[in-house]
Amino acid sequence: MKVVVIGIDGATWDPILPYIEKNMLPGYSKFWNEGLHGALISTIPYITQPGWKAYSMGKNPGKMGVYFWSRIDWKNFAIKNINSLGFDGKDYWDILSEKKYTVAIIDMPSTYPPKKVNGVMLSGFPKGDGTWVYPENFQDQIPQDYVKDSIHLFTKDEDPEVTMSGIEKDIKSRFDMAERLWDPESGPYQRCDERTTFSLLVEP
Repeated sequence: MKVVVIGIDGATWDPILPYIEKNMLPGYSKFWNEGLHGALISTIPYITQPGWKAYSMGKNPGKMGVYFWSRIDWKNFAIKNINSLGFDGKDYWDILSEKKYTVAIIDMPSTYPPKKVNGVMLSGFPKGDGTWVYPENFQDQIPQDYVKDSIHLFTKDEDPEVTMSGIEKDIKSRFDMAERLWDPESGPYQRCDERTTFSLLVEP
């Protein structure tokens, strides 16, 4: 059995469902009618860093030990940024890896630095200066058109149509990578983060 999980960030079903019902979004319509769907309750506070990990770990911020992008180091009186190693617990793909299932994690926030998995992990925002791919030698197989860092697309002061074009390129590169990793023999678990922070602009 193969499982695909697509996370829609920064959007709800409310503006999407009318288009699904009119079959104006055939991709979403297929997922809606043939797969499973639902809305997740966000964390408090509503912040990306603990929010995505709450989904993948099944824990609230208190149990993960992460509430924001950084935490106070009381011993050294400093503020330190939090990366994937700062969360208490396992992601569900860690458990799947332990059970010898093949996994692929593509561009999920808060996965840098990448952990060892039984498959491939391409870290998402925010990335550091080190290796962002596991296994490291898989980086040689990543196409040149894969958009490694896309956060600038959401902050650039430019025409909305230009911004949307960049976002579409970003999303396409993720789905192209997911398709490349879809091995029909291994039955992998795939996860792809479709960023729709600009969802109000994404209309047919």
